[in-house]
Amino acid sequence: MGRDALPRVLADRQVGPTKLKECAFTLMELLIVLAIMGLLASIALPAMKGIQKSNTIANATHQLIADLSQARQTAIREQTTVHVIFVPTNIARLNPSGAQDPSGFRDRNTWTNLLSHAYSSYALFVERSVGDQPGTNQWHARYIGQWRTLPDGVIIADWEFEELAAAAWDTTAEENRSFKVREAPGFPFPTAFGNRHRVPYLSFDSKGGLVVRDSRGNRVPQDEVISLARASVFVRRNPVTGEVDEFDVRESPPGNSINNYNRIRIDGLTGRARAEQPKIQ
Repeated sequence: MGRDALPRVLADRQVGPTKLKECAFTLMELLIVLAIMGLLASIALPAMKGIQKSNTIANATHQLIADLSQARQTAIREQTTVHVIFVPTNIARLNPSGAQDPSGFRDRNTWTNLLSHAYSSYALFVERSVGDQPGTNQWHARYIGQWRTLPDGVIIADWEFEELAAAAWDTTAEENRSFKVREAPGFPFPTAFGNRHRVPYLSFDSKGGLVVRDSRGNRVPQDEVISLARASVFVRRNPVTGEVDEFDVRESPPGNSINNYNRIRIDGLTGRARAEQPKIQ
């Protein structure tokens, strides 16, 4: 390498201020990029929230359908009647068991845990277990597993718990009528050792069929429909005692349980449940 070539090589390898300046961004360019990123984020955020809400309602639907299927299969397997019991909206005015034994303590603890879960919790209940003799009073009633709760932000529509008069229930369409409420003596609630109360319910018989009875007690081959809603439930407590006074249900958006419904229809003959949503025209 000649004496004159060495300075040229060093000059080519040198990174001077001029080249650094050519690779940098100006403040205005950075501000423009940040503005574009903010705009894109503001556009994408509502869509992401919509996807999350859609996933939540789908998860709630799948959960409820799976539990209804479990109730049906248990009824068939054990040749009994299985009830799906829902937490009543007047739970704060019901009395749990007062027994001073482990069963009584469990009943009161369960009752306390369910106080703020009206509209969203339910359980499977069996009045007769395998081995119990028909026609006797020595039945071993039990709840199957724990109480289930729907994902946050999804409830069973509040109007499903508005008790209808007998004649009105008979003439109301399946998708618009509320749950049946079992008359006296009701069900032991919220555990098998609790006091009996009038609570909303659905029932499956030993063949897996849905048990639906009209106001005269006659069994009718009708479907049952459970309407879900995107909503929040606010618990109002007494400022003095701290006890639950009532619930405030707010659908978001308002009326979505009807206008943009997500329903579960249970076939009256087979007892099988399926999801229903509005069809895109």
